[in-house]
Amino acid sequence: MNPLTDVKTNPNPGPESNLKARMQRIEDNLQMMHAYFDMLFTKDLNPMLDMFDQDIEWLIVPTGDTIKGKDEIVKLAANYWAASPGRVKTLVNLFASEEYASLEYRTAGMLTNQADFPSIKFEPTGKRYDFLCSFVFHIKNGKIDRVHEYFDMETVKRQLGTVDTQHDTESFAQKFKKIYLGDDLDGFMQLVDKDAVWSFMATGEKFSGVDQIRMLAEKAMAGRIHTQDLHMELTNMFCGEEQMCIEYLHRAIMPEKATLAGAPPAGTEIAVPICLTMHIKNGKFDKVDEYLDLATMSGVKQHLFSDAKPNPVPGIDLAQAVTAAMTSDDVESMVNLFAPDGEWAIMATGESFRGHDQIRQLATRSVAARDHTDGLGIKPTNVFTNAEGTKLCWEYVHTGVVTDKWPASSHKVAPGTKFDLPIILMCDIRQGKLVKIREYFDLLTLLEPDTPHRLYS
Repeated sequence: MNPLTDVKTNPNPGPESNLKARMQRIEDNLQMMHAYFDMLFTKDLNPMLDMFDQDIEWLIVPTGDTIKGKDEIVKLAANYWAASPGRVKTLVNLFASEEYASLEYRTAGMLTNQADFPSIKFEPTGKRYDFLCSFVFHIKNGKIDRVHEYFDMETVKRQLGTVDTQHDTESFAQKFKKIYLGDDLDGFMQLVDKDAVWSFMATGEKFSGVDQIRMLAEKAMAGRIHTQDLHMELTNMFCGEEQMCIEYLHRAIMPEKATLAGAPPAGTEIAVPICLTMHIKNGKFDKVDEYLDLATMSGVKQHLFSDAKPNPVPGIDLAQAVTAAMTSDDVESMVNLFAPDGEWAIMATGESFRGHDQIRQLATRSVAARDHTDGLGIKPTNVFTNAEGTKLCWEYVHTGVVTDKWPASSHKVAPGTKFDLPIILMCDIRQGKLVKIREYFDLLTLLEPDTPHRLYS
């Protein structure tokens, strides 16, 4: 029954006595509503309960719950009022007809005890709420026998601090994984915020807004061929409250007509490790940083921290400790954050360093290879963990000046060269220790700092 559409005017009005009776019923209903409002949130429920029919049905529209009978109303009302004993009310609107009445008011207070709806519970958060609610009452024989209650549940959750942003982000992540790895262009575009920015850290290219990102996606998809065996393979994915990190190995075949600058010859099989970090807002992404190594895509594997290629290895407190060690060049503190069999892999070169001794050697040589002067250094831009504390994303920009202690015998950078290098560390955590770091950056940005490189334009 729709209380609003079911109100009908009498096409054959009766004599004046009937009109007076009808007007009196409207006035009685108005007085009942004023009395009901005055009794809200008082200590004694009984005067209000006297207004209700024994078989009253109360529908809470936002939850879909229907409470039947006075006894159930008593239980819920007592719980609601005790959950927020200091709540206040402000009348906004009240009107009535012969059968119906509508009451709108603003309620405010603080949730200090648990509030129980039949299908949802609100734990006390100590936060204040202030929202509008509206009620439609059906009145029969001087008693309220049906009520429809309206308010915005999301407003209440947001004000009480109970919105599950972690769950929302994880739901987005599962949707993104299916669409992105499935080459669903139209589905992908539905996840793009109108003001989104997609940045390629290896080249400095940025694509802003829906149109540019669609052009980018079309160009990327045309620039490779997927088969049953060669496609994007997810290797890692986790979420923070508003962030998501996805790591994958992109296997594909280069097409006859290249759309990507510097792409290898047609028919070449590629296997490029790629890492994306993104910020999620209202069910869409508004910022993406993509890390990959252009030299890996071209098929030319280079080395940064060793002279010879080693055997390849497959590729809330700890985050703070990593930040402290990384930003202070504290080699020993960084080494101690690793498990004894921990590993540090450089994705751009395929080099891997396992165990405390090798990781210490890597860190020591890295620190010696550059100077931080005049405000240069390691500056974190995005640091977060997943809810379980088993994954850490540590994204930063490294600015410095190359010294004469560059570690590799080939691909040397001239001492005095200033560099500005975006880097991301993807960290696996077990029992409070780092068990593996995969480091993503573009080697050409470091080796050829004055040469612009392009992939999509």
